[in-house]
Amino acid sequence: MSFLIRSFSFGMVIINFNQCISCLYADFLSAIMKWAGIMILFVNDALERSKSIATAALYEQTIRVYENTLFEDALIKCAEKFEGFGDYKDSKVMAEKCRQRALEVVDKREYEKYQYYCSLTYEDDIEKLYAAIQFFKSVPGYRDADAKLEEFRAIYDKKYAREGGSFKAALKKN
Repeated sequence: MSFLIRSFSFGMVIINFNQCISCLYADFLSAIMKWAGIMILFVNDALERSKSIATAALYEQTIRVYENTLFEDALIKCAEKFEGFGDYKDSKVMAEKCRQRALEVVDKREYEKYQYYCSLTYEDDIEKLYAAIQFFKSVPGYRDADAKLEEFRAIYDKKYAREGGSFKAALKKN
């Protein structure tokens, strides 16, 4: 359906409304598609930036836990988190540092136990001596634990024999 829109001195312009609407609709869709594409790029960029910010924040938090913890479990969890970061910064190096420090914490704790049990004497009660024997049995080859085990078994036997028992009977009893 064609209509006469306006008459000019150089001629008349005739517009087909269907064509006009189709052109406007196509331009409108094209504009929307361009806008949507730009928005998708913007959203993707924003997501990448927020992931990067979240990763950086979690990385820094994990560093603070590593620096301030004294517990083996927390250090092992830190190592797992650092490994989860993949190639982010020096996360692989930090994971190894966490595992090494966890081993140092365990060694220090074992050494403190070792020192405590080595400090026991004949004067201590029989339960403490028995605990020392159990500890030395649990760490064969650690420092001179094997010699200490024999020494404490002898002390235990003497003390327990004084009470009418023996080491083997005490093991069965406990």
